[in-house]
Amino acid sequence: MLNPAPVVPVVAELLRHGPILTPNRGEGVRYVHPGSPPVDIPPHPATVVDTTGAGDTFNGVLVARLAAGDPLDRAVRTANIAAALSVSAPGARAGGPTPAEVAAALAPSRR
Repeated sequence: MLNPAPVVPVVAELLRHGPILTPNRGEGVRYVHPGSPPVDIPPHPATVVDTTGAGDTFNGVLVARLAAGDPLDRAVRTANIAAALSVSAPGARAGGPTPAEVAAALAPSRR
């Protein structure tokens, strides 16, 4: 995984090598599989108190879910929700959501 934050134009050139890139550019999420069109995932609703650590939360959850065997689509969606939840409290540590909070936000009834 490569986290080129902030994003710079050369990042697009790295895609041909097949890494997972997580640049910070805006607050939306887009992922691309080679040979397929990009998939945009809208931001999860959030009450923003402090964005400190949101990118780290996204990356940590993404890597953890991929390591647990989730397909990329599911891992990205989970990381997106976790990052949105992480901005609801001041500071990176206080804002970090618990696995139960992420699971509740992922539940179909809460979407």
